[in-house]
Amino acid sequence: MRGRSPGLVPDAAGRVLFGVLLPLWALPGLVDWWFHRRSDIQEPKNGGVRESLLHLVMLGEGAPSLGLALSAEINPLVLTLMSGVAILHEATVTWDLAVASESDRRVTPGEQQVHSFLETIPFLLVLLSALHAQPGMRDLPAGGRWALRSKAQPLPRRYVAGVLLLGTLLGALPHTEELTRCIRAASSPPSSRQGGDR
Repeated sequence: MRGRSPGLVPDAAGRVLFGVLLPLWALPGLVDWWFHRRSDIQEPKNGGVRESLLHLVMLGEGAPSLGLALSAEINPLVLTLMSGVAILHEATVTWDLAVASESDRRVTPGEQQVHSFLETIPFLLVLLSALHAQPGMRDLPAGGRWALRSKAQPLPRRYVAGVLLLGTLLGALPHTEELTRCIRAASSPPSSRQGGDR
């Protein structure tokens, strides 16, 4: 089966899910990375390695839900897994906020707004997936409700590759660069770090 084009998804929830949320899910993370860079997060007193690692953990927590949305038939099991990931992500956000509040780094109102948006993405993914799949879930056999199965109509490979590429370019690479910068700053003498590393 060749797969369907996200542009041909007939329902509004599916169009928002596949046409907006999945292709652009990493964009707010890139903006957040930019705020971190401006505020010299690499300095140990500004959060440093500890906070940067938490950013990568949160990014990694989004990967299972993204993978399920792209490849799995949405059913109660998948929605339960996605919901669990969203709750875990929220717990990590709370930990990250505690680390940031203990640092000397100023978290600007703009960065706080980006954080608010980033917190909603895992829950939006669950909601839109449920709304998109809801008509078909009524007809699932009992065994299909709690089984992990590939999509009956897979998404086009180019689309999936494009979403994963955007996630890598806008999410994984910038935050890996951030961690590398933080590790470098932590291992260099304080005198050589004056003025930040922008």
